[in-house]
Amino acid sequence: MINYSICFLRHKGIHTDYLAEGNSYCSDREIVHTEALVRMIMALSGDQDLDNVEKILKDINVEKEENIKVCELFDQYVRKGRQEGRQEGRQEGRQEGMRFLIMDNLEEGKTEEIIIKKLMRGFSLGQDEAKHYYDQCTLEMAAD
Repeated sequence: MINYSICFLRHKGIHTDYLAEGNSYCSDREIVHTEALVRMIMALSGDQDLDNVEKILKDINVEKEENIKVCELFDQYVRKGRQEGRQEGRQEGRQEGMRFLIMDNLEEGKTEEIIIKKLMRGFSLGQDEAKHYYDQCTLEMAAD
């Protein structure tokens, strides 16, 4: 079990520098308790999912107790965030494309069957998934 108050004292300079400089903070200091520092920074930045630290460290290929430099840890953490942002953006763009296809074809008077086939072909969807998006979009349109 990690004693977080000892870790905080050991990394006090890193915490205060991070708070003072924000995202631009970078240091060649080695982190002794990586998991504890990441958890503390997440808490200070308002992240609510503090139980997810082990997964985050695994995703950025850092072991819990691996000695790593502050800059290296932050760079890996930022890269992970950017990658997740790109994935979310692609997914949102894909959904907007499907929504546009559905709305455009409905305006042109195309049948549900034709639209679902276009969704399947254009977005590499199975019939059930295409039908789900069609139904979801038409429900949203009816609510507007």
